[in-house]
Formats: sequence, structure tokens, C-alpha cells
Amino acid sequence: TNDNIKITEEYFQKSEVEARHIMATQYRSTKSLYQCVVRKATLPNMFDGSKSLMHILEGDVLDVLEENIGPSQMYHLCRSQKKKKPVKEVSHDDDNGDDHQNSQNNILCSVGWYPKWFLEKI
Repeated sequence: TNDNIKITEEYFQKSEVEARHIMATQYRSTKSLYQCVVRKATLPNMFDGSKSLMHILEGDVLDVLEENIGPSQMYHLCRSQKKKKPVKEVSHDDDNGDDHQNSQNNILCSVGWYPKWFLEKI
């Protein structure tokens, strides 16, 4: 039934949020191997799995934490750390869990796989 489908979708969305939060927390202070600049941004509708590093733009600088992972070793495990944009008030009711805020220095930390062919070592 439609109710069962809706419950299943909500479960998987919640699981994905939790997985992203755990990864961001686990890798927040891990020393990076090196940094890369993003030379090509991924298409959101084609790169949206639970392990994917999303909301990345061309020109962003990423920390590479592990190399050659995932299917056919086509990805690097990367961390994005961006300064939080100033806002008046934020509601977390619609938070997708992709970012984990480090309240000490106002940094948003995201961790996930990114296609290594789209990165250039700096």
C-alpha cells in the first residue's frame, strides 16, 4: 500500500541522515592526505547515494582522507569544510543531515565519496 511505501522511504531517509552525521563526526578531525580542488561538480540527480559527498561546487577545496575507494576504486573519501553562512534563525526540521556543524569554529563539515577524476591535487 501507499502507507507502507511512505514508511519505507522515511526509514531510508532517516538512515541516510544518521549515516552522514556519523561520517562527519568520525572524520571531522582526521588528518588529510592532501587537498584537491574540484574541477567538475557532480550532477545532484546522478550522484546522490548515502556515501556521496554532495552540495560541492566547481572550485571548492576538499581534503582527501582516503584514496581509491568504492566500486572500481573510482572515488576518494573527501571532507568539505565550509564556513557557515550567517543567518537570522535556522530551522532544522528540514535538515537533510548532509552537514554536521562544528559549533566551536562555525564550520560545516561534510564527508563522503567524490569521483577522483573530477579532482585536481593542489
